[in-house]
Amino acid sequence: MLLEAGEENVPTVLNTILAEHPTDNHETLLMCVENALKSLEKRSCVDLEWYRDGWVPLSAEERRKVLALADCVVWHEDTREWNWNEKELGPEWPIVTLTEKGEQYIEAVLEWS
Repeated sequence: MLLEAGEENVPTVLNTILAEHPTDNHETLLMCVENALKSLEKRSCVDLEWYRDGWVPLSAEERRKVLALADCVVWHEDTREWNWNEKELGPEWPIVTLTEKGEQYIEAVLEWS
């Protein structure tokens, strides 16, 4: 998904993965995505940024908050989707951006498949 677009907001990342795995428990999926994003961010494969007339990296404190996904998104059972927790965090959504290192990693993994 990130290889195609290069960037995506956090709720869309979750909802896209949920669409690909609709039978999975949404809470389990949330934990798996949280762990994956933490790992990718730690390995510099993705960045977490705001788009404010250009890319602005999240501060260390903002990254910590965003990577605690359960506090950042709200599950809506009626539509079966995740939404950004605007009530607690405001209307601006953080963007997950694929780094050059992340793109190289994905391409190397795809070569092995």
